[in-house]
Amino acid sequence: MSFGRLELPERPASLHPGVGMRFRALLAALALLLGPAAGAVAAGAATSGADAASGHRVLVLHSYYKGYKWADDEHRGITSVLEPVLGVENVFVEYMDTKRFYEPRHVAQLPEVYRRKYADHRIDLVVGVDDRAVDFLVEHRDEVFPGTPVVFCGVNYFREEKLKGRRLFTGVSEDADLGASLETALDLHPGTRRIYVVNDDTETGLAVRARLAELGPAVRGVPMEPLDGLSMERLLARLRTLPPDSLVFFAFFFRDADGRVFGYDESARLVTGASSVPVYGAWDFNLGLGIVGGRLTSGFDQGEAAARIALRILRGEAPESIPVLRGLPGRDLFDHLALARWGIPASRLPKGSTVLNLPESAFARYRKVFLAGAGALVLLGVLNAVLALNISRRKLAEEALRRHQEALEETIRQRSEELSRANEELRRDILERERTERALRVAESNLRSIFENAAEGIYQSTPSGRFLTVNSALAAMAGYASPAEMTESISDIRRDFYVDPSSRERFEEALVEEEEVRGFESLVRRKDGALIWVLENARAVRDEKGRLDHYEGIVQDITERRQMAEKLDRSRRKLRGLASEITRVEERERRAIAAQLHDQLGATLSMGKVRLGSLRQEAQGTPLAAGIEAVHALVGEAVRETRELTWELSPPVLYQLGLEAALEWLGESFEERHGIAFRFEREGERRDLGDERRFLVFAAVRELLLNVVKHADADGASVRLRWLETGVEVAVSDDGKGFEAAAPAPDESRSFGLFSIQERFDDLGGSVAIRSRPGEGTTVALVLPYRAEAGEESE
Repeated sequence: MSFGRLELPERPASLHPGVGMRFRALLAALALLLGPAAGAVAAGAATSGADAASGHRVLVLHSYYKGYKWADDEHRGITSVLEPVLGVENVFVEYMDTKRFYEPRHVAQLPEVYRRKYADHRIDLVVGVDDRAVDFLVEHRDEVFPGTPVVFCGVNYFREEKLKGRRLFTGVSEDADLGASLETALDLHPGTRRIYVVNDDTETGLAVRARLAELGPAVRGVPMEPLDGLSMERLLARLRTLPPDSLVFFAFFFRDADGRVFGYDESARLVTGASSVPVYGAWDFNLGLGIVGGRLTSGFDQGEAAARIALRILRGEAPESIPVLRGLPGRDLFDHLALARWGIPASRLPKGSTVLNLPESAFARYRKVFLAGAGALVLLGVLNAVLALNISRRKLAEEALRRHQEALEETIRQRSEELSRANEELRRDILERERTERALRVAESNLRSIFENAAEGIYQSTPSGRFLTVNSALAAMAGYASPAEMTESISDIRRDFYVDPSSRERFEEALVEEEEVRGFESLVRRKDGALIWVLENARAVRDEKGRLDHYEGIVQDITERRQMAEKLDRSRRKLRGLASEITRVEERERRAIAAQLHDQLGATLSMGKVRLGSLRQEAQGTPLAAGIEAVHALVGEAVRETRELTWELSPPVLYQLGLEAALEWLGESFEERHGIAFRFEREGERRDLGDERRFLVFAAVRELLLNVVKHADADGASVRLRWLETGVEVAVSDDGKGFEAAAPAPDESRSFGLFSIQERFDDLGGSVAIRSRPGEGTTVALVLPYRAEAGEESE
């Protein structure tokens, strides 16, 4: 079936009655199929976040009765907001039923009923629904629910004086837009000359009458005539004879002039069925009962808005700070059946209107016929089955008795076999338990043997610091004659066994946090007062409830190993000092040799070259000229090589112009000698390194460039010098064949110079890092701080 532009999916009950019943049946089926999953989702949503309103209790007090369409719509709106937050169990509901029991004596009994009923149930907020409930709360709230906030809805055209100065009241005013509905009706029927108003004298009806009076006696000049003070029969008779150029506006008619009470659907169907002209209204619960439609007020919207205000109060807002919500907009709703009855085209409806009860499909229209036929077939089949069942019942009973006797005999036989099997299983269980006990005794004996004969010390101790058990190895390690003597002598492991009690405390804290600790080294005290180093591997053992029960661990005496490690460390420090001294001696010797070459041999060769120059001029034109020329050239070559050797041994530029100029000269020299393209970069402000550190960096770069020439097969190399805040960084890179950085570098056995530099860098608090991959070249990063570390200064 089709519902047109159905914009209110949360209100299926507003549809045609037949459609509404089928829709509710479909919802019931879906609820049965999806109930567990939907419940889980709802529960997850309700508990996914902490809501300040959750856990509070709310009472919903209705003026009318359950089943009254307007009250049911309001209640659906309220529960759609409150139940997901508070839970179904925290939303209480009461119906005053004042439509049917409107006498004062009935209402007068309710305060005592509610006070007794909720004496032991704390109510945090009351939602008053419609005028009678709100009037009741204004009058009796302080008596029945003292100090409890009240949120109301469905109060027709609320006025502030209604509260009589009561505190903790707020809510939603039911301001049905009667004028908009009448304007819409006149737009659809421009020739209307009179509007007849059907209304009763109930409290709601009187509020509507007052609102209509505010609109005036006419709308757009069309007079309004109330049909008041009539019995239902006289009202229907009058409606059948209305002139064709008139309209009917239906508000409420729950009680006629004779005092008879009618249901909302009964009165609406009687009025629309008898009227000879179109009937319009202002409330959506009358739609589908014959009225054309109009600007309709929704009970669901009233309840939903009130529930949202209630949550704001439960979450901490003061009721006085929340103004009464007025003018909740209605919706332009129309019934297709009524439109078709009165020949009103949908194209003339206001923009955005929703049309309900559009024509159904053929199957949906004749669904009852199909269902009736199918039901008849099923009924015939059931009758035939019943007849066949009656005919064969005696035979089946006899057969059932026979089968029962056979089953009883079979049951006795099976019980006997089961008893035999149980006895056999019990015997096997006893034998298995005996075997298990023997195996446990053997395992216990083996474990005891391992415990007593193990070379390492084994112990169990309490969290409070006492040994439960120790083996002979641990007792001997600690200098005790027996395990019993050790456990009796040491009352507090931290104080009596460990030299540093805090060491044991750190050990136990690590056990509690990580459950197991391995390789923990401690200094402990033997019985004779001697100190030994031990290595412990231990774990925390917990009982079946997860509580810490005891510790157990293995202890090794590593005193000799620690002494060897200390000797090795001292040897390593001496080796580093030797490497450092070698570097300093090398630097001094290089400078001394360079100075001798420059000052003595260089000066001598230069003087010889000058003397040979004079002889060459004197020997021109003589047989000796050629020989002197050759000797002069050889002496010049010797002068040049001596100068180059001097620069290689200790380049003056390093001490005269600094590290930057020396590295740039070194790279240019390598480019000239070996044909490898060289690039030098610098960054930062130059700082003073000191002669020793300057020479160390220069020597390291020279060694790395030599390695590039020897091993890298590179076409280019670069040196990048960076002056950092704390030290200098030099990166030497090449585009050669590279190697796996994790593997030993080629010819590592012959790289004692690089090894010495690396050791010296470590000694001075610096570092040497190598980054290389096959086919991607190599980069070596050298980092050296400006000032000496404490270790270097102490050396």
